[in-house]
Amino acid sequence: MRKNRGNPGWTQGLQAENCFPPVPSEFEQLVKRLKLDPDQYATSPQLREWVEKNWRQKFVPEKLLRALRLSEWGLPEQ
Repeated sequence: MRKNRGNPGWTQGLQAENCFPPVPSEFEQLVKRLKLDPDQYATSPQLREWVEKNWRQKFVPEKLLRALRLSEWGLPEQ
């Protein structure tokens, strides 16, 4: 008798119990901590300071970068 090789369930994908919930980005955590609405992002001094320090290393929405005029530092203009 021949032994079956490999994983017979490889086409099934990941099972729900093996998946991890998505983790919010540092930007999302900061916005939540500052209790900001999306229309307040561009006017918040604390958020602007964080973005100026971290925009190259962390996720920051492109719309916010344009609103804060950080686009001249390397983001293509539209």
